[in-house]
Amino acid sequence: MQDPYWHDAWVAAQRHVGRDDRLLLPRGDWPGGAAGDIRCYDDAIDLGDATIFFLHKARMGCIDRSALRQVFRTWYIFHANEVFICFRKRRPLLPLFRGMAHSRHVGVLTRYLDSGRRKRTDRTMFFVYLPKTAGTSAWRAMAAHVPSKIYYEMYSAFIANPPAAGEYDLVGGHIPLRVMEPRIRPDDVVTCLFREPVSRFRSAFLHSRRPDEDPATFTPVMRAMRDMPFREFLKRPDARMEVSQQSLMLGFSFREHYQESLDGDIFDSIRQYLRHPLHVFMTSDAIEPFVNRTVGLLRSRPGMVKRHNSSDIVRQQADVAEFEDCLEEVKALGALDAAVYRLIRAQQARVLHPARAS
Repeated sequence: MQDPYWHDAWVAAQRHVGRDDRLLLPRGDWPGGAAGDIRCYDDAIDLGDATIFFLHKARMGCIDRSALRQVFRTWYIFHANEVFICFRKRRPLLPLFRGMAHSRHVGVLTRYLDSGRRKRTDRTMFFVYLPKTAGTSAWRAMAAHVPSKIYYEMYSAFIANPPAAGEYDLVGGHIPLRVMEPRIRPDDVVTCLFREPVSRFRSAFLHSRRPDEDPATFTPVMRAMRDMPFREFLKRPDARMEVSQQSLMLGFSFREHYQESLDGDIFDSIRQYLRHPLHVFMTSDAIEPFVNRTVGLLRSRPGMVKRHNSSDIVRQQADVAEFEDCLEEVKALGALDAAVYRLIRAQQARVLHPARAS
């Protein structure tokens, strides 16, 4: 267990775990030999008969909020750090001791549970986080000073616990726009960053090939991209979906099997969203104007924009060379993303430089 926050939470739990306890933990490389039984969650969280619960802060949306509120009110917090809030179910006949309920590490949970009273706007902003587009940087800067918000780390968490209409000021996550669509009201705002397609896919490819990444955390497609010669991977039927992932996240319903003949409908769906006067679609190299525009609509102020998760080009020279050798194949597969990128970039120019556009 290399991560210090995971390690510290585990060590803290050992002082509270008895032979009859049942632990509910996020899936990870936890040590064996615990006194109690261990059950792990990936996305949707069901407390069941758990008596010790490690809440991963990035997955608060994975559990029903009323159930989480009940845990916060009636369970004991024995440890909290930057990643986890660790609860122990109160033993019968013992008085309720709130433990670390007022720790600074628990503030994110109390604000989340109280988000309804903290709402500032009449509308909700939905941030569609497209992978490898500086989305982490954008979200942190947008959300830094917005108390009424929720981030869904996983698609299944959104399905299990979707936001009610108007419940939050800001909703974000790796969630396809067409999946969010039933929750979006006419006056709500949809936002996203869209990256130049070749550079985005290069970043995804290099991520899959990083030596220190754990392939067990990858999707099957990413594992194939890691293990197969790149040119062979590009011949797979699902390679086109991976290269055009941004457009599919914005315009594909995922209720049917994707095929290239659907690209026209996907493009038209995205173009329809771009016509909305409040929606904010920009390219990743315009992240600062994007953040400033979105926080203005949120009646907030921006946090610091910091780039995250950059690839080590020098260390991965061989991978870069393999990618460049297949550049024409990548461009051919990414024609849909390229068309959407040009559309968004043209609209962005009209918004940011109206005099020049006219």
